[in-house]
Amino acid sequence: MPSTPQRTDAPMARTVVDTDPARTLRLRRMAERQGLKFHKSRTRDPHALDYGKYWLTDVRTTFVVFGELPGDWRGTAATLDDIERYLTEG
Repeated sequence: MPSTPQRTDAPMARTVVDTDPARTLRLRRMAERQGLKFHKSRTRDPHALDYGKYWLTDVRTTFVVFGELPGDWRGTAATLDDIERYLTEG
């Protein structure tokens, strides 16, 4: 049975979490080829503020180049769609 995205209706976090491991691996490899590291929030609680968030860092400098800084929830979080768009369109 194909995996389907899971929704959370947390009051401050409207996040759709993509649970497709093949897509995640593909994006991780795309990032590596561009000198970036793909990070995924380790939080498993769908009501947590950092649930389902992603970001990219530069391998050499470790600076965040796209997405959220862990622990900084003021901006918008990067979704898998955002990460894919950034990696393919620049």
